[in-house]
Order: sequence, then C-alpha cells, then structure tokens
Amino acid sequence: MRNLPNSLTAMRNLPNSLTAMRNLPNSLTTTRNLPNSLTAMRNLPNSLTAKRNLPNSLAATRNLPNSLTATRNLPNSLAATRNLPKLNLSYNRMVHIPTWSTGNRLENIADQIQDLVNLKILILEGNFADSS
Repeated sequence: MRNLPNSLTAMRNLPNSLTAMRNLPNSLTTTRNLPNSLTAMRNLPNSLTAKRNLPNSLAATRNLPNSLTATRNLPNSLAATRNLPKLNLSYNRMVHIPTWSTGNRLENIADQIQDLVNLKILILEGNFADSS
C-alpha cells in the first residue's frame, strides 16, 4: 500500500496532507501573518488591543467631558449637588456616599433621589427660591 496514492505513507506528498498544509496561505500556522488573523489584529484600528487608543474606548473616556470621571467637575453632576438644601449626603473625595442611620435603606435612597429630581425640576422651571 505504500505505493498507492491514497495510502498513509504517500499522503505526506499530497497538497492536502497535514504536513503540506503548513505552507498553504490558509493554514493555521501561517494565519499569523494575514490581516484577519488573531495575532495581526492588534495592529488594526478595530482590534481589541488597539481600541485603548481610540477616542471612544473605555480607557480614553476618562478625559472626555461626558465621562463618568469628569462629571464630578460639572455643575449638574452629583458631586456638585452637595451644597443644595434637603440633602443628607456625605462626600469623600467627590464620591457620592449616602449615609442613613435608620429605616429602610432602599426607601431612603429612593426618597433622596426623588428630592434631587424634584429640586432639579424646580430649578429648571425657575420656581426655586434660595431660602438663605
């Protein structure tokens, strides 16, 4: 059988054999040089590794004005509401940390959020009068 074209010993010389496939452009070993391979994707603009340099990536959003970290400096952010009346909030390094001593915490959180919403509506409508 070693002389037959479909024998196991003769298949190593055929173009579709496992040993010859490493030289084909669509083989697993050479895909690292193709533009759509996993190893080459790190240089493409839409690859996962290159996204950290794009303006809409998660790593770059910390410098954008609408990012979560930048909102602490905006006038309508939660961090700026610490000087508004009717708030029972404590702040540590501009981070919103609510503290309540008694009662249901979820109900208290909901009440505080509702107070913030109501106050924002009053300010937007121009009906808010400073009590000081």
